[in-house]
Amino acid sequence: MSNEKKKDLATEGLKDRVKGVGNVVGGRAREAFGGATGDSGEQVKGKGQELKGKAQQAMGKAKERLDPDPGNLDRKTDGFENRAKGTGNVVGGRARGAVGGATGSVSEQVKGKAQEIKGKVQQAIGKAKQRSDDDEDLQD
Repeated sequence: MSNEKKKDLATEGLKDRVKGVGNVVGGRAREAFGGATGDSGEQVKGKGQELKGKAQQAMGKAKERLDPDPGNLDRKTDGFENRAKGTGNVVGGRARGAVGGATGSVSEQVKGKAQEIKGKVQQAIGKAKQRSDDDEDLQD
């Protein structure tokens, strides 16, 4: 296996971990929504999505371990982490807002919107960090 392929595996691993975080957070939110609305089907689907996310994270870690030079991802990791956390907050905030709407809680709707906005800011910071890292790579 060439070094280029191994580097691709490391990048794929990081992407799998980011997707996994999104599925874990989304699954937990879906499960909570199902609990709040009494929909056991949504609770089960949410748990399934959470488990899928955990599997994606484990697969991502395994792929990253195959990288001959793990340091090559250090710069990009910060941007991906911000984007992953941001995605989690966007999804979680939307779910919280939906639960607030379903239960008639204006307070939960407002908190959900605030969490969603926080997530969008985190995503923007992550994108900016990734662009900055890409610019540095071009200069090297």
